[in-house]
Amino acid sequence: MDEVEIGDKVLSVNEAGETIYSDVIMMLDKKSNTRQTYHVIETEDYGYRLIVSRGHLVYVSSSNWTFDSSVKPVYAGDVHVGQYLYTASDNSDTLRPVKITRISTMVDEGVFAPLTAEGTIIVDDVLTSCYAMVDHDLAHFAFAPVRLLKHISINLWSTMAAMQSDGVHWYPNFLFNIAGQFLSDSWVYEGGILV
Repeated sequence: MDEVEIGDKVLSVNEAGETIYSDVIMMLDKKSNTRQTYHVIETEDYGYRLIVSRGHLVYVSSSNWTFDSSVKPVYAGDVHVGQYLYTASDNSDTLRPVKITRISTMVDEGVFAPLTAEGTIIVDDVLTSCYAMVDHDLAHFAFAPVRLLKHISINLWSTMAAMQSDGVHWYPNFLFNIAGQFLSDSWVYEGGILV
């Protein structure tokens, strides 16, 4: 993730549940030298291994059925062994459920959170949301102005998206500070909004 840059096209999933390439429209968070504890979610088949923060949203199912747009992401800290991650195979446009057999934690350096126009991203062949700590649909709605700005003015969007050094981008930081005062606990991951 540390090599992903604004403007890159990355594998994603659209609202219809189809795998597509989507533009990276901003980095929500970028901390090269920060050490953080991550959840490591591993599967029985094909050796998939997803490394995400506990508050990151991940698409899982309790049963082995095909992905469709009704599947909603859950927080990685709430994922359990026996559930199924959705994975992308190289030769298909469909997502395949693969059973989770192990969940552990690890400490690693670096925090990188790209935001795609679709709000989803395939990381190490596993479907995840681009968002963390807040309900996916709410977060995707809150970032609609960024997607609109990119559509209206590439120059203005690229200036705004590039206004970031290490740390949380100013726009999500602004949203977290405002929304954190008004959101009910059901919209925010246990432990609150982190910035």
